Amino acid sequence: MTVFIEVISTMWQVIWGLLSGMGKAVFENLPALLELKKVMDYFTPAGLIALSIGVPTIMITIVIKVIKKFLRSR
Repeated sequence: MTVFIEVISTMWQVIWGLLSGMGKAVFENLPALLELKKVMDYFTPAGLIALSIGVPTIMITIVIKVIKKFLRSR
């Protein structure tokens, strides 16, 4: 019975260490991950157009919606 408890204890330490390490890695790299997400948002068609023109992405989105609404109403 003591061997079983020792095996379970060791497995728990391994699992806890793995989850703790993964959580710590994500928490420490969160600013870099958020910056990466911000950069990846530019890799949409509207984002690339906005980046090349030099305007915020929302302006291109609004222009595209207005053009679509205008074309539907015709």
